[in-house]
Order: sequence, then structure tokens, then C-alpha cells
Amino acid sequence: MGKPTSARIEPWSIADRADDLTVRALRQRRKGELRRAAVSLRAACALDEENASRWVMLGDVLFRAGKKDEGARALKQAVYLCEQSGHRAKANVVRRLILNLARAPE
Repeated sequence: MGKPTSARIEPWSIADRADDLTVRALRQRRKGELRRAAVSLRAACALDEENASRWVMLGDVLFRAGKKDEGARALKQAVYLCEQSGHRAKANVVRRLILNLARAPE
């Protein structure tokens, strides 16, 4: 019998896929395709859960798409990740962003 052929995903390919999805999302956001950008960024965040920058981008896109609650959750995840990695100043910047976005007119 031969070896089983299971598709194994290497860690670097996951990171590359998350990067590709992020680039796609940025292109979609520039075109005004906010829903598509949110889908791409959700997938990227699912692949690379520890990347605070992606969570900030997701939060921004969701806020722009009118999904304030989801956007706030994504930004709070970014705050948590920044604090966990010792980047308190970045966490504070994201907190201010949450406040500013919450105050923005609809």
C-alpha cells in the first residue's frame, strides 16, 4: 500500500493566503465593494487570527458598510491582540478609532 495522500497545508501557505485575501480586500475597498472586502477580510482574519492590523481593516470596512456592531467587535479584537502583544500605544489608538467611528454620523 502507498502512503495516504492527504492535502497538508504548510503554515507559510496559510500566511500567504491571508496576505492574498488582504490585498484583494484592499482592492475591493478602493472600488467601493465593501461587502466583498468584508468577506475577504473575514477569511483572512480566520486564517491569521493573531494579526491585529487585519482586524482593524475588517472593522473599518464593516463600519463603512454600515455594520457598526460587527465593526466594533472586530476593532475590539484588534485592541485585545495589541494588548496581548505588549503594544499598548497601538491598542489606545484603536480605542480612539472606535470612539470616533461610534460618534460619526450615519
